Amino acid sequence: MRTVSRLVLATIMLGAVAAGRAGEAAPQPRRPLLQPPVEEIPSPITDRFAVRAMYYRPSITTTVRYDDEQATTAGTRISGEDDIGLPGKKNQAWVDLRFRLAPKHRIDAQYYQLRRKGGGTLTQAVDFGEDTFNPGEGEIISRAELRQLNIGYSYSLLRKEQLELGVGLGIHLLQLTGSMEQPAAFKREELDTAGPYPTLAADIAWRFTRRFSVNAGAHFLTFKHDGVKGRALAWTADLQYRAHRNLAVGLGYASTLYRLDSEDPDFFAGYIKMKYQGPQLFLRAAY
Repeated sequence: MRTVSRLVLATIMLGAVAAGRAGEAAPQPRRPLLQPPVEEIPSPITDRFAVRAMYYRPSITTTVRYDDEQATTAGTRISGEDDIGLPGKKNQAWVDLRFRLAPKHRIDAQYYQLRRKGGGTLTQAVDFGEDTFNPGEGEIISRAELRQLNIGYSYSLLRKEQLELGVGLGIHLLQLTGSMEQPAAFKREELDTAGPYPTLAADIAWRFTRRFSVNAGAHFLTFKHDGVKGRALAWTADLQYRAHRNLAVGLGYASTLYRLDSEDPDFFAGYIKMKYQGPQLFLRAAY
């Protein structure tokens, strides 16, 4: 009996040892490795909101012809800078905004105003509107003003960590006004035309190092309808340096062209071609 009890006890002990070894040999589930958080490098590609404070010094060229709407006769085509003394350069400052509504959807907004005043002595007779301004009738005073509100929408066809390509549409509200006055001859004529127009848009942003990025964009339109022909082309390109997570400095170049040729007296009778282009320097705050 004692022999049987010893055999039973030995069997139980051996089973326990075997079970323990089997438990040690069984693989234990491993704790998942802790992954570091993904770092989002601040750049124009990742910014959700941005505002730029810009200094701009464009060179300006203007060609204008203002027809007599009553007599249906063509006016004299003149250079705003060479013939009536408008300044050919201008110091400008303005602010523009960008909102990223979703990772691939962006809205841009900008208001721009360009005012100039000049004058001098004419070297030829100028038919401008309903009046003729003659060289021997005293000096002239000239004024010109452009006002424009731009709102654009862009969709990113490609958006990666370092590269973004977008296409979109823009809506622009443009007003062009001008006047020519010859006080000694009691002559004064004013030009005023305004209206909205749409454009097609494209843009690119490339962050080629952690702090540097290249950015460019363009808007374009050409049309012809009921005696009115027009064209608009605006483009910008810049290099940005991200000095701080929420602040960048940039140097760029911008060019804008408007051309309007109209025979519609209800809209505007005449021809206007205006181009301004030059360097830009800006601060860009973003988050």
